[in-house]
Amino acid sequence: MLSRFGPLADARVDEAVDLIAGKRRQDGRWWPEGYHWRRPGLKGSGVEITDWSRREPSKMITLNVLRVLKATGRLEAGR
Repeated sequence: MLSRFGPLADARVDEAVDLIAGKRRQDGRWWPEGYHWRRPGLKGSGVEITDWSRREPSKMITLNVLRVLKATGRLEAGR
């Protein structure tokens, strides 16, 4: 979200950016690491299911990480 406000040239974000950049797969994309919701029908769920899938790379995660890397000047050309 912060990347939408302009360049993230701040040493305080370095550790977080290192963490997400290090999770990039060889194919240049990011995969979800888990679910952050309860399946429909479980007690306290109250959500409709959206399959973010753990079987394939996440387009949304990849898009958002690329936005952050661009804002921090860490987006490598051709990768």
